[in-house]
Amino acid sequence: MFGLRCKAKRLSITKERRSKLSFLQKQRVAIISKPCSTKHLTEEEIKQIFVKALNSLLKVKENVIARRRSLIDSICQTGKLCRKKK
Repeated sequence: MFGLRCKAKRLSITKERRSKLSFLQKQRVAIISKPCSTKHLTEEEIKQIFVKALNSLLKVKENVIARRRSLIDSICQTGKLCRKKK
């Protein structure tokens, strides 16, 4: 008796799975046939964005290097110290 119930339950589950699978397959076909609505970038747009980002980084880098050089120059001025020592 118990075995028959389990078998009947399994059969109903497999029918549900089959119907879900067929529904999903239909949805998949419908999705594949429609053009993608997600925003996309072309290769040219990606190149432009990359160059713009790289240029902004180089500007920042040049400013940092210039500030460091002026700081090093002001620290390394030993002329005043040599005069005071004499």
